[in-house]
Amino acid sequence: MTQDLLRTVEYAKSVPELRFDLDLSHYFVAGEIGGDLTAEARSAFDAIIARAVMLDGRVSNGEQVQIDIGPTGDNPHARRFATLWKKAMVSWLERAKPGDVLPFRVELGPPSYAILDREGREISDRWAQTLVIRTMAERLFNEAVKETGVGRLHDGAHTPGK
Repeated sequence: MTQDLLRTVEYAKSVPELRFDLDLSHYFVAGEIGGDLTAEARSAFDAIIARAVMLDGRVSNGEQVQIDIGPTGDNPHARRFATLWKKAMVSWLERAKPGDVLPFRVELGPPSYAILDREGREISDRWAQTLVIRTMAERLFNEAVKETGVGRLHDGAHTPGK
């Protein structure tokens, strides 16, 4: 119901209390957004980013819902998503109340979501990609905390295997 960006913006306008678990990758595929965002797309994303209470971490290239972003996540697609995720984090921090939590779920789907080889095997290491996206999310959240002066920095401490 909310995989179409323009329809989702209309829902947000119609229902002021509506909040989203924001998975941007579906909007990119549905809109075939593979390059820089148009002014119209930026405006639409701003409207729903302002309502995000959870983020799903997955990067799309506009054709595939989930792509490999490399060992550091330093490519145009990942940078585009990082910009939107950080914007959502800043927006959330600016309206958060004490005790609120912003979940960021690295959501790398099953093989049918990933790019596959001819034998149907993933060409990516999903676990390695999970760690790259998690590291990006932590860095972005810390940047958002510093930018807003709200919240606590994420210390990057992790329990192995969790």
